[in-house]
Amino acid sequence: MALHWRILVLLFLVRCTMAFQFATIGGIGPVLSDTYTLDIAGLGWVVGLYFLPGVVVALPGGGIARRFGDERVILFGLALMTAGSLIMALQPPLSVFSAARLMAGIGGILMNVLMSKLVLDWFANRQIATAMVIFINSWPAGIGLSLVVQPWLATQGGVALPFAVETGLITTALVAFFLFYRRPETAPVTTGTPARAVPQGAILGAVLVAGFS
Repeated sequence: MALHWRILVLLFLVRCTMAFQFATIGGIGPVLSDTYTLDIAGLGWVVGLYFLPGVVVALPGGGIARRFGDERVILFGLALMTAGSLIMALQPPLSVFSAARLMAGIGGILMNVLMSKLVLDWFANRQIATAMVIFINSWPAGIGLSLVVQPWLATQGGVALPFAVETGLITTALVAFFLFYRRPETAPVTTGTPARAVPQGAILGAVLVAGFS
């Protein structure tokens, strides 16, 4: 398999962990409601916390990446996701649990926006449509896996077990991205003045498509 397709598989699997994490609350809703005495509105609030900081985080995300580099910001986002899952696995008070969910969401949003750009870096001049279609389907794949696995885990080990498994998956994704992701030779450096090889409208469009998928 060519290197750019192997990189796409890596990005697909890493992004799956974000969808998996997002869907966990819905998947273990009944057990979580019993543990924290949540009604439907309260459960919905916890679900929505994940994307609550979306606009605030996504808009400056590009500037942060230009300063620190795409890969570093993505690793930081994965670290936030991991920390959030680990805290939730400890079954803290609801206020701390909610803060951990919010923190995980911030990490997920940072990662999601910038990973869309990595797909563009690798496929800007070849098969970008195919690559982006594959990439955005990591979202339903991760959600589907979460909704199958997490309810069963919750019945076996309560609230803690699904979040422990989630923490392990995201940690694995973080390590895999750190070890195996490589910048393409033609990719612009993300520190300093951004390159103009790819039209900015194309980048924005691809990011929006991936972000809402």
